[in-house]
Amino acid sequence: RQNTTYAATDDGSMVLSPVWSKLTTGVISLTGIPGLFLIGAGLAPKLVPPPFLEQTAKYSDLWSKTLAIPLKPKYFLPFVGSCKIFGILAMWGFFGPVLEVVCSLLYATLCVCAAFTRYKFDESLVSPIFIGSLSLLRLALPK
Repeated sequence: RQNTTYAATDDGSMVLSPVWSKLTTGVISLTGIPGLFLIGAGLAPKLVPPPFLEQTAKYSDLWSKTLAIPLKPKYFLPFVGSCKIFGILAMWGFFGPVLEVVCSLLYATLCVCAAFTRYKFDESLVSPIFIGSLSLLRLALPK
């Protein structure tokens, strides 16, 4: 039976297997689903459930006030959704190894912003902290 946790190197030492990097990227990839909803909320709001639209409009208003710039949900939401989708694609290596590393840092930054948003609305911080931690952890994992 093959050991999927550790892999042997040329000198016989054991290192973490690359499967862990793929596993963390797979878990992070699940955030693409709400990313698609965010894109839909901005581009075709009639196709998105009203509670989702109301919640994301609150987020857009919060960031408008925080940054002191008017951010219309029809532009802000697809932007954030696109950041999620393209970030996930970059983590899978579609844009090369350099952007794969840069993206992990930017995705963690996105999670910090999400945690700030959730904190302001007294919502659970578990998801953004967990996903942000995975984004940083994958930098230390073998590819």
